[in-house]
Amino acid sequence: MPTVEHNTCERALQASIGSTVTGSTQLATADATLHALCALGSATPGVWYKIRGTGNPLRLSTCSSVTNFDTKLSILQSPQSDQSCSEGTMECVDSHDDDVLCDANIQTSTVEFNTTASEVYYVLVYGALAASKGDFELSIEELPSPVVEPTTTSFGTTQAPSFAVTVTGFMSFH
Repeated sequence: MPTVEHNTCERALQASIGSTVTGSTQLATADATLHALCALGSATPGVWYKIRGTGNPLRLSTCSSVTNFDTKLSILQSPQSDQSCSEGTMECVDSHDDDVLCDANIQTSTVEFNTTASEVYYVLVYGALAASKGDFELSIEELPSPVVEPTTTSFGTTQAPSFAVTVTGFMSFH
């Protein structure tokens, strides 16, 4: 049975920031080793892309009327200078499932993450379930400011980022 060329991390296709790529997982197979590092759920068929970071955050999304199956996205990176896809060198950056803000299809996925300039990031587009295969459109957008992540306290509760505002001047009430 034929498979897609970018079926493994080692054969990831180069994608450009500011572009939209179309693809399919119909002939893909699961990459169980790397999938387990960052994926949501069990290993399912997927395809790989790679993107070079700019130092600004990126938003990747399968939110599109072209996407016709339940997608998930995982972002991995190799902190090694050799940009190896081996299990021992890869780290999970982020994963996402079900974009409830997508009007086209809430079963699509959107992930936002901060990047380091010149660092290579590997993107896995895959199905939510073993039977989830199909066509997709992946948009790659650079965002203007860092993504602010909520923090977790030592008690395990999540807190939203806090901001301080100082107001100076004279106010008059009539």
